[in-house]
Amino acid sequence: MDFIKSFKVVAVAIFIGIVSGCGGGSSSDGASAKLAKATYENAQKVEEAIFSSAVSSHTYRAKEMSEAKSKANPFVLDIAKDYVKLLDNSSKQERVISQACSSGSLDVSLIDETSSSKTYLYKYDNCNDGVKVINGSVELHLASKHGDLYYVQSIVFKDNYSVKYPNGAKVSIANGGSIDITITGYNSSSDYTFILDTTMKITQNGYSYGYDGLELHYIVSGSSTYWYQTTGIIYINNYQDYVIWDSSYDMFSTPFKVDSNGYPINGEARYIMDGGVLRIIADNGAIVLDL
Repeated sequence: MDFIKSFKVVAVAIFIGIVSGCGGGSSSDGASAKLAKATYENAQKVEEAIFSSAVSSHTYRAKEMSEAKSKANPFVLDIAKDYVKLLDNSSKQERVISQACSSGSLDVSLIDETSSSKTYLYKYDNCNDGVKVINGSVELHLASKHGDLYYVQSIVFKDNYSVKYPNGAKVSIANGGSIDITITGYNSSSDYTFILDTTMKITQNGYSYGYDGLELHYIVSGSSTYWYQTTGIIYINNYQDYVIWDSSYDMFSTPFKVDSNGYPINGEARYIMDGGVLRIIADNGAIVLDL
């Protein structure tokens, strides 16, 4: 996968993934939220919170088979991979900065360093990376693995971080939203596993959704990539409603298998709603929402 290939850190072939975090505004903003009613409208909101909707204008209708090509990996994964990719370009920060923006600017500074860790601060000012325009700040926390080899341990979004896409969609991540990364297995550049654990508030064109303790496990084996969920809450409807991961269901047996672009091919996830259990099914490249 393209985004997986970008997970080499500092010119050394170590691979990781992204989409999780601690922090963000979910716990406070969702304090008065209630369990979402089991309606197809809410089911669609949950599906859109799981799969990236920022770069798509396609709308799903529940109970109907739909082309999955308009939906891909979770939005946070698509955003977070960019920062690992920056480090992969070169071990020299000067070259990384010069390659990051075709217009606008990016300032990178080392704000903390120990014998086993480094923290970089990325400040964006209308940075056009050729696909989207980025503003705001990000802290990138690196931990050492072996000597000079570092991997990304967490990514923290700060200071009104926002992204604007060519189709006009504007997405922002609340201050403190973060992505924590745990590498659970690494055999080669084409065989590894990692966990992304997210708590984050996202606002897209005035509509807010987000995650609290959303834990996704990624398995990369040769040319095949899978991911499955084990816990977490998803907020929808501007944090007025939420769904809970169905812990009685073992998604490890039905993980989402994705193609080379991150689109789901097969798999199933389940979420508890008020009045029923939502099944999100990828079936031969199409998505079905079932209540």
